[in-house]
Amino acid sequence: MKILLRLLASAAVLGSIAALYLLPTPAAITEATVDSQLVGVEPLPLQAGCPGPLVEVGGAQGTDLGEISRIGSPLVAVHGASLDSEQSWARFEVAGSPQSTELLSANQVQSVDRPRIRGLAGVNCGQPNNFGYFVSGNSGPGNESILILGNPNKVEVLVELELTLADEVISERVPVAAGAQKSISLVALSGAEPIYALSYRTSGLAVSAYMQHRTVNGLTATGVDLVAPQLARESGLFPGIEVVTEGFAPAELRVFNPSLEEAAVVVQLQNSEQTETLRFSVPAGAIVSQKVSLAAGANLVSFNSDQLVVTALKNQILDEGLDFSWLVPSDGFAEPLRMVISRTGTLFIANPAAESMTVIIQGPENQSAVIPGFGQVAVAVKPGSYLISGPNTFHALLSIKNSTGYTTIAPTQMRNFGEELEVRVR
Repeated sequence: MKILLRLLASAAVLGSIAALYLLPTPAAITEATVDSQLVGVEPLPLQAGCPGPLVEVGGAQGTDLGEISRIGSPLVAVHGASLDSEQSWARFEVAGSPQSTELLSANQVQSVDRPRIRGLAGVNCGQPNNFGYFVSGNSGPGNESILILGNPNKVEVLVELELTLADEVISERVPVAAGAQKSISLVALSGAEPIYALSYRTSGLAVSAYMQHRTVNGLTATGVDLVAPQLARESGLFPGIEVVTEGFAPAELRVFNPSLEEAAVVVQLQNSEQTETLRFSVPAGAIVSQKVSLAAGANLVSFNSDQLVVTALKNQILDEGLDFSWLVPSDGFAEPLRMVISRTGTLFIANPAAESMTVIIQGPENQSAVIPGFGQVAVAVKPGSYLISGPNTFHALLSIKNSTGYTTIAPTQMRNFGEELEVRVR
């Protein structure tokens, strides 16, 4: 029996081998023909949204609990679009290419002089986004922070807020109706803390977001400002930090580290005479505030970090009036920058490179300026449309001072995703 089983097994193996030989021979694999084609992907139309009129909480006397009202009207300057008087808040949309500030650029400035709110507040009207940071939150004594959200979409948007306080993180969800704005006093949500960071996020639809700050000393209003959101970055530049009276009030530098690792931050303070370097660490998920003494005149502040961080610098001045401005890192412009200026001021242009360069400023009065390496120049400007260009990347900031107060406007890049792609078909 065993001999029979062995014979049957051998026969099965031989049969399998024979079947393999009987299989059809596969055709030779040849290299497929590859067709390449360039496909243009058009970017979405450019959008910009402004915060609109300043906000007053509690009414004119501050006694109306829960009352949040708009006061006055800002002066909106725009290139590439026109204001729609039927809109409750200024927002723009322009299609075309190439996309840059030459296609769409806008900003707003508002002067206010009321018993509880006084100063000059200006801000660049940037592109709506579905995510961003603020690091300037302050709801301590004598301070007020208000978040202003605008929804340019045709459907309601749910915005998720996250406040990073000294000892905890607080989350909140806020619905914003289609085409509407919502102003949110942050004093209750922040627990009246003097230092906090705020991030906002949506499920995909972009919103406009700004933070308004107001300060008082007793019954005297001492300043107001509007701040645009930003993204975390490893390096940045603050041009045009003006110190009118040295030693009057130190600047406040804030750094928020949203990463999971400690950040090593290096800050350089530069004026016309010297450069000072500061080094400090920011723990993961923490916010650090540091007082910075700046020299009289125009200062240039830069920073580098080994982690993505969010920074802002508060500069308070006493000139014709007492006011302050929260500066955020300015964008670098490798292409010409279009900026419409509505008030007389000073345009600071900074050079982040080691070699000097010459910039051309075209406007009501054409002029040029040579910027030394790692330096900046100050150019007096009056109302009008300006085009600034240079051979290399430069940074810009508009500073405005008058009898009402002080404000700064940092222009931002205006561009959506979209480019020429190469598609290969086999």
